[in-house]
Amino acid sequence: MSIIMYLPSMVLSNLTGINVNILIIAMGVIAIIYSYTGGLKSVLWTDFIQGSVLLVGVTFALFYLAGGINGGFGAIF
Repeated sequence: MSIIMYLPSMVLSNLTGINVNILIIAMGVIAIIYSYTGGLKSVLWTDFIQGSVLLVGVTFALFYLAGGINGGFGAIF
């Protein structure tokens, strides 16, 4: 969980110039409010959407990288 809070905070810090610690606290407060107001249902749907996006990204990367190899999938197998 710490890496999930730290890495986006580093990126936002570089883009905005805001201190990383302040961004981590702000993201934590936003996550608490989101979870409290939406309950478990909102957290589950967010996890489902995040997992779907990750699976689509991995599938796309697999086909993209395999297509870049001389011989394509035949060379891999």
